[in-house]
Amino acid sequence: MRLSQVALAQKFNISQSAVSAYEVGRKTPPVDMLVGLASYFGVSVDYLLGISNVREPACRASLEAMSLFRRFEGLPSRGREKILLEFDWLERWL
Repeated sequence: MRLSQVALAQKFNISQSAVSAYEVGRKTPPVDMLVGLASYFGVSVDYLLGISNVREPACRASLEAMSLFRRFEGLPSRGREKILLEFDWLERWL
């Protein structure tokens, strides 16, 4: 997603200079800003901080895995039931 610093600053009601400082690493955004940016761009906070090269947020990846698994019919019913119980817990937690 291509977005100018000015447009991003307006979106998050911050200054363009703050966006620039975050982008080049002179400043680290506060936690609430990191969460908002991660949500807006559809990436993990770890990815924004350079801790991980995995762009996909873990919860979204988990939900997609659950969706794929629910369509998979090849598992024995006992194993499938156990995994589905775990997914149900995960969905409630997320």
